[in-house]
Amino acid sequence: MPEPPGRSIAISSPHYVEMAAAFRWQDGDVTGPFQLVILGEDYRPVAHFDGIEQSPYRPDGAGAEALVAGRGYAAYLLATHNGRLVKSPLRTFVWR
Repeated sequence: MPEPPGRSIAISSPHYVEMAAAFRWQDGDVTGPFQLVILGEDYRPVAHFDGIEQSPYRPDGAGAEALVAGRGYAAYLLATHNGRLVKSPLRTFVWR
Protein backbone atom coordinates (compact mmCIF):
# COMPACT_ATOMS: atom_id res chain seq x y z
CA MET A 1 0.00 0.00 0.00
CA PRO A 2 1.40 3.45 -0.87
CA GLU A 3 2.31 5.82 1.93
CA PRO A 4 -0.13 8.66 2.57
CA PRO A 5 1.04 12.06 1.34
CA GLY A 6 3.04 14.13 3.80
CA ARG A 7 2.03 17.47 5.24
CA SER A 8 1.19 19.92 2.49
CA ILE A 9 3.35 23.02 2.18
CA ALA A 10 1.46 26.08 1.01
CA ILE A 11 2.75 29.25 -0.53
CA SER A 12 0.09 31.86 -0.99
CA SER A 13 -0.57 33.16 -4.48
CA PRO A 14 1.14 36.41 -5.36
CA HIS A 15 -1.30 39.31 -5.17
CA TYR A 16 -0.67 42.15 -7.63
CA VAL A 17 -0.89 45.60 -6.00
CA GLU A 18 -1.73 47.89 -8.90
CA MET A 19 -0.88 51.20 -7.19
CA ALA A 20 2.66 50.00 -6.41
CA ALA A 21 3.15 47.78 -9.49
CA ALA A 22 4.36 45.18 -7.00
CA PHE A 23 3.48 41.68 -5.76
CA ARG A 24 2.71 40.67 -2.17
CA TRP A 25 2.30 37.25 -0.57
CA GLN A 26 2.36 35.53 2.81
CA ASP A 27 5.49 33.47 3.43
CA GLY A 28 3.86 30.86 5.71
CA ASP A 29 6.13 27.86 6.35
CA VAL A 30 8.32 28.71 3.37
CA THR A 31 10.93 31.43 3.30
CA GLY A 32 12.95 32.85 0.43
CA PRO A 33 14.57 33.00 -1.85
CA PHE A 34 11.50 32.94 -4.06
CA GLN A 35 11.11 32.91 -7.81
CA LEU A 36 8.26 34.80 -9.46
CA VAL A 37 7.12 33.45 -12.82
CA ILE A 38 4.82 35.54 -15.01
CA LEU A 39 2.88 33.93 -17.86
CA GLY A 40 1.21 35.58 -20.84
CA GLU A 41 -2.42 35.12 -21.83
CA ASP A 42 -1.39 31.91 -23.61
CA TYR A 43 0.17 30.67 -20.31
CA ARG A 44 3.69 30.71 -21.74
CA PRO A 45 6.43 32.25 -19.56
CA VAL A 46 6.99 35.95 -20.25
CA ALA A 47 9.25 36.88 -17.31
CA HIS A 48 11.08 35.09 -14.51
CA PHE A 49 12.51 36.81 -11.43
CA ASP A 50 14.98 34.87 -9.22
CA GLY A 51 16.42 35.48 -5.78
CA ILE A 52 13.46 37.33 -4.24
CA GLU A 53 13.92 37.40 -0.49
CA GLN A 54 10.54 38.64 0.72
CA SER A 55 7.24 40.30 -0.07
CA PRO A 56 6.54 42.89 -1.45
CA TYR A 57 8.48 42.60 -4.69
CA ARG A 58 8.47 45.09 -7.56
CA PRO A 59 9.68 43.61 -10.87
CA ASP A 60 12.50 45.48 -12.56
CA GLY A 61 14.92 45.16 -15.45
CA ALA A 62 14.30 43.35 -18.73
CA GLY A 63 11.55 41.16 -17.21
CA ALA A 64 9.48 44.18 -16.21
CA GLU A 65 10.03 45.74 -19.63
CA ALA A 66 8.38 42.66 -21.19
CA LEU A 67 5.10 43.45 -19.39
CA VAL A 68 2.60 45.61 -21.32
CA ALA A 69 0.22 47.95 -19.48
CA GLY A 70 -3.41 46.85 -19.77
CA ARG A 71 -2.55 43.28 -20.75
CA GLY A 72 -3.63 40.25 -18.70
CA TYR A 73 -1.08 37.89 -17.15
CA ALA A 74 -0.89 35.05 -14.65
CA ALA A 75 1.78 34.57 -11.99
CA TYR A 76 2.98 32.02 -9.46
CA LEU A 77 5.78 31.68 -6.91
CA LEU A 78 8.37 28.94 -6.53
CA ALA A 79 10.46 28.23 -3.42
CA THR A 80 12.40 25.37 -1.89
CA HIS A 81 11.26 23.79 1.37
CA ASN A 82 13.28 20.94 2.93
CA GLY A 83 15.03 20.38 -0.40
CA ARG A 84 11.76 20.16 -2.34
CA LEU A 85 10.50 22.69 -4.90
CA VAL A 86 7.05 24.00 -3.97
CA LYS A 87 4.73 26.14 -6.08
CA SER A 88 1.92 28.56 -5.25
CA PRO A 89 -1.48 28.54 -6.93
CA LEU A 90 -1.76 30.58 -10.11
CA ARG A 91 -3.08 34.16 -9.85
CA THR A 92 -4.28 36.28 -12.77
CA PHE A 93 -3.89 40.07 -12.95
CA VAL A 94 -3.78 43.02 -15.36
CA TRP A 95 -0.46 44.88 -15.46
CA ARG A 96 -0.79 48.66 -14.98
